[in-house]
Parts: sequence; structure tokens; C-alpha cells
Amino acid sequence: MSDLNLLAVAIATVAALILSATRYAVLTPDDAEVTGGTCDTRAAPLRLPLAEVLRSAVVTLVVAGLAAEIAIGGMTGGMLLGLVGAIIGGLR
Repeated sequence: MSDLNLLAVAIATVAALILSATRYAVLTPDDAEVTGGTCDTRAAPLRLPLAEVLRSAVVTLVVAGLAAEIAIGGMTGGMLLGLVGAIIGGLR
């Protein structure tokens, strides 16, 4: 795992954080409407955004490490890994 490009991992972490935040911002009001719950619009404490950054970093490092270990490289391999992840993520 020492051959990971840390700049690429950092960029992927930021991208994962942005996509995750966008998903929650867009879908949370709809989820609350469907379930009959309310959406908490209060500002989150500072520890919650920091926890999200750490979560995104851990997930990104794990995926990058797995991709490196099973020799997935290049744009095509990365897109295939993303597609498999999206399919698996959609199954839950």
C-alpha cells in the first residue's frame, strides 16, 4: 500500500465528501417527507463535519488500498470498480 498516490487519495476524499454532502442535502428532505419525520435544520456541531471528513478519508484509503492490492489501475479499472461499488451499494 506504500505505492498509493496520496494526492489522488486526498482529491478523492474531497470528492467523496462533496458527493456525500450533496446526496444528504438533496435527499434528506425527501426522506423526511416519505417517512413522516422532520428534517433537523439546525447547524451541526464542529465535530460532525470533522467526523465526515475522517469517514470519507478512511473509505477512500480503504478503496484505494484494495484497488492497489488487486492491481486495478487506469481510468477503465477505476470506472469498473466504481460501477461494482455502485451496484453493491444499491443492493442494500
